[in-house]
Amino acid sequence: MAFGSKTSLAPPKLMAGLGPTLTLLLVSLLVRAAPADIDIHSLCYTYKIPLESSSGQPWCDVQGQLDADNFLSYDSGSDTVKNMSILGVILSATETWKDQIEMLKEAGNLFRQSCPDIKLENLADRGAGSVCLQVMLTCQRISSGNIYGFWEFGRNGQIFLTFRPESEKWEMEHSRAKSLKEKWEKDSDLIKFLKKMSMGDCKRWLKAFVEHQDRNGNYERRRKQ
Repeated sequence: MAFGSKTSLAPPKLMAGLGPTLTLLLVSLLVRAAPADIDIHSLCYTYKIPLESSSGQPWCDVQGQLDADNFLSYDSGSDTVKNMSILGVILSATETWKDQIEMLKEAGNLFRQSCPDIKLENLADRGAGSVCLQVMLTCQRISSGNIYGFWEFGRNGQIFLTFRPESEKWEMEHSRAKSLKEKWEKDSDLIKFLKKMSMGDCKRWLKAFVEHQDRNGNYERRRKQ
């Protein structure tokens, strides 16, 4: 399954098979085309972590998107955060922004510690070049007002595991991830952290960012310029 194909404002099964570019485009169209009384939003963070780090190579890169707007970039190698759009500038003035950065760093450290669990020979294809762990956290608020989140783990654009925090279930998308799935299913600390970040932190950030964005009435006009 293509990495990021579940990043949607529609039910995940309806979006299966779409690549990340088409999915993000659809998210943007759904958000902008929705009636004013339907408050639907999506917040997504994508990690890229080299499994074989060379000297000077950052061990973690994070991209943040709100409603398909790439607003944040974090490079752990230089420990720098960049605002990638007008939206990023607006959101960086909030207290939630600071909390978000600290949690993104903590998650990056956790994923880095989990990298030894990932066997390169099981995930790498011949001739595929360097292998990077890709992790995507997605929180979505649908038209009913409910917010749900999930995690996707993959490499080179392909998902191998999905974690559903509400049920604490790991869904194996690729047979090569069987041993990793079995190991992480027994890691109570990892599961606790993933649940906290997806069911607590990410939902809170999404609400706060949308409310702050709504208070800046000129954002949409400036965005379209």
